[in-house]
Amino acid sequence: MRLTDKLQGEKPILVVEFKPDHPNLLSYVEKVKPYIDAIRLTALKNASDPNDPSKTAEQICFESAISVVQKTGVDVVASLICRDHPRDDVDLLKNLKQGGVDNLLALYGDPNDPPYSNRFEFRTSGELIQWVRKQEPHGNGRFCIAVGSDPTSPDLSKQISSMKEKIEAGADLTITQPVFHTDQVIESFHALEAANEKLPSLIGLLVPRSAKSITFLEQRLGVRIPPTIKLRVAGKGLEEGFQIIRDVYRTLWRRATGFYIYPWADPDLDIVTTLLRELREQSSGL
Repeated sequence: MRLTDKLQGEKPILVVEFKPDHPNLLSYVEKVKPYIDAIRLTALKNASDPNDPSKTAEQICFESAISVVQKTGVDVVASLICRDHPRDDVDLLKNLKQGGVDNLLALYGDPNDPPYSNRFEFRTSGELIQWVRKQEPHGNGRFCIAVGSDPTSPDLSKQISSMKEKIEAGADLTITQPVFHTDQVIESFHALEAANEKLPSLIGLLVPRSAKSITFLEQRLGVRIPPTIKLRVAGKGLEEGFQIIRDVYRTLWRRATGFYIYPWADPDLDIVTTLLRELREQSSGL
C-alpha cells in the first residue's frame, strides 16, 4: 500500500529503517510490525551480494523489499538511487509493483569506494523521479515517491531550491535527516510554506545515546545539533536521549505527516521497539 494512501489517518505514520541484507531482517520486521506502517530498506554504498558480486546495492534492496512484503505483509519503502539505477531497465519497476512494493525513496547515493563500481546515469534525484513517472502507468500503478531533506541545514535557500526540483519532478513525500530540536524543523517548514514548496514530511528520529554519539552524527551525517541538546545528553546518557525524542514528537506530531526511525545498530533493536511503542502510546494520549 502506498504511504500517500495512509496520510489521512488520525495518527502519524511510523516508518523504521533496516538494512536489506541483514540475516535477521524478517524476524526484526515481525518484532516491529505491531507499531509501524512501513519499513524502509537502504541501498548503502559498497554493498554487495557474496553469491553474485555483479548485483548493485539497489538490486539487493529491491529483491529484499519484495521478500519482506510477501513474507510479512509489511509495506516497504525501497531505495531508488542515481548511483545504481539503469535507464534502460524498466522491468525493475514492473517487478517491484508485481511484488507488492508501492513506495520508493529517491536519493542520489554516495559514490562507492574502489574497487566497487559506480553507475550514475541520472544527475539528480529529481531527474530520476521524472524518469520513473514517465515509465509508470497512472492510477494504481503509480508509486509513492519520497525524497530526502535536511531541516537542520544552515542554507534554507538551497533546501527550498532542491525541494522545488523534486516536487516538480513528481515527489509525494519527504523524509528528513534526524532532528533533535523542534525550532530547526519549524523554521524549515515556514520557509518551505512561504515558497509554496512544502511536502508532507516524515520527521527523522534517532535516540542519542551519549555526547560521543552526537559528535558522530554531526561528522557522519552533517546534521546540525544545537549546543543545548549536547549539554542535555552529556553525562546523562540514553534516558535523556529518549526524553529529547519524546519532546520532539510531542511538539511536532500535529505538524508532521509521520516519523521515520533511524536505528543506531543491530543490537539496538530493543531501543527502536521501545521508542515505537512509546510513540504509539503518546499519539493515543495526545
